[in-house]
Amino acid sequence: MGRLPDEAQAQDLRRLFEQYGVVTECDILNRYGFVHMKTEEMALRAIKELNNAEFMGVQISVEVLNLNYSLFIM
Repeated sequence: MGRLPDEAQAQDLRRLFEQYGVVTECDILNRYGFVHMKTEEMALRAIKELNNAEFMGVQISVEVLNLNYSLFIM
């Protein structure tokens, strides 16, 4: 798939990731998601639980974007 569904909104992504910790920032740009978590532990837990998970009918890939606990969702 490689991209989030057209209908995906930042608040949908935020709700999904808040199950795994505090989301400090969340955005979607060109159908790619960017989520910043408060701590490394929260980010790693979200990656473990959500990588290759289904989101709004599509399989998503979640990986670390940088060392500031930013996650890249595609």
